[in-house]
Amino acid sequence: MSAPEPLYGVSVWSTPHNDLWDDLDQIQRTGGRAVGLWEAKLPEDDGAVAERLRTLGLVVTSAAPRIWTVFPVAWRSRVSYLDLSHTARDPFARTETMLASLPRLARFAPRCLLVATGDASALDRDHAVDVLRRALGRVAAAAAALGLRVGLELTSVRRGCPFRDLDDVVAFLGGLPQRNVDVVLDVFHNGADPKLREQVRRHVHRICGVHVNDVPLVERVWFDRVLPGQGRGLAVEVVAALVESGFRGWYELEVFSDDGTFGQALPDSLWRIPHEDLLRRAHEAFRETYRRACAVALARAQRS
Repeated sequence: MSAPEPLYGVSVWSTPHNDLWDDLDQIQRTGGRAVGLWEAKLPEDDGAVAERLRTLGLVVTSAAPRIWTVFPVAWRSRVSYLDLSHTARDPFARTETMLASLPRLARFAPRCLLVATGDASALDRDHAVDVLRRALGRVAAAAAALGLRVGLELTSVRRGCPFRDLDDVVAFLGGLPQRNVDVVLDVFHNGADPKLREQVRRHVHRICGVHVNDVPLVERVWFDRVLPGQGRGLAVEVVAALVESGFRGWYELEVFSDDGTFGQALPDSLWRIPHEDLLRRAHEAFRETYRRACAVALARAQRS
């Protein structure tokens, strides 16, 4: 089994102390070929951003609206653009805000518009799923009118997602009248699922992107992730399953590691590292993870 060179980019959520211009330059210098945008980091001049992307040869893998979750998320921060504590809690008001962002994000021709469920843990599951069906239907229709696909990030039950696993979310998407919604996997959220390998093989055609990171041995605070292959090392098995299944999409680094930005400073926070150094280390960690994953996939193929 031979695997192609992976497509690797970086989400701008990984570097909270950079502005977007720093992000673009540093991602390109450290080996990234793409960027995951978030509207809150965009400067006013969209044209200048698009030109800089072209100059650097960077693809936009995902583009997230300023409000990208249907239900609220626990983002309270002393950094103004990261603080979502005062945003609307009503899911349909949030959806309206999301819809207003789509034409702006479409200008960057993203591979997908990134959305997520948010925290629905306080709601009856059936009610939460019904709200998501109506909200995502509207987002998908608006995206389709712009010629774009939607990537619904499968987060985790422990973070309030009403979908149990990849099977569950794919079944939900199958019930939508729109056909332009796929799934974004995330190692942090999905990597511990013992059924994930089998489910990836069934649904790889519905996976439009993968957030790469890893889970610490002990999660200490809400924003506590490590580089791919570190901590519990779940990224190796996740990537191996994707390689085995023929995944050819983008891997996007996404790490949260609170240095006090969200109120709980970790002594070993990755965000304490100068961000260009962090991005260099992260790319090296991903390359090693991908190498190990390919070895795992090859060994399994030889045994079968």
